[in-house]
Amino acid sequence: MASRLFSQFRYSLEKDVVDLYAKVTFSGAGNPTSYSGKGIKSVARSAQGVFVFTLDDKYQKVLAADATFVLAAGSFPAAPQMQITDDQSAGSTHAVTVQFANPAGTVATDPANAEVGLFHLQFSNSTAK
Repeated sequence: MASRLFSQFRYSLEKDVVDLYAKVTFSGAGNPTSYSGKGIKSVARSAQGVFVFTLDDKYQKVLAADATFVLAAGSFPAAPQMQITDDQSAGSTHAVTVQFANPAGTVATDPANAEVGLFHLQFSNSTAK
């Protein structure tokens, strides 16, 4: 469980919800050129279209994950669809693996060079039911 001070009081049926946000600039078929966001240690490419978000802390489970790509000069994102393929947020690696897909959702695809993605990862930090 994360041992940080988080904002208190949230109207939710889930206990102890934690939101992490990241801004990632991709480099095509390589590791991202930059990322920023509190609570995320690193973002790395592990295979075509597959990226691992390593977290600073351990959480009980993923509640949600969203990605929004920033449009660059009238172009559309190369891989706008995202799925979680592995949730190790409660494990020893503290990581969440995601896969991006082409617009049809049929092929694992890397975001294009210099594309920027805005990410919202939401976790439960409690074992309470």
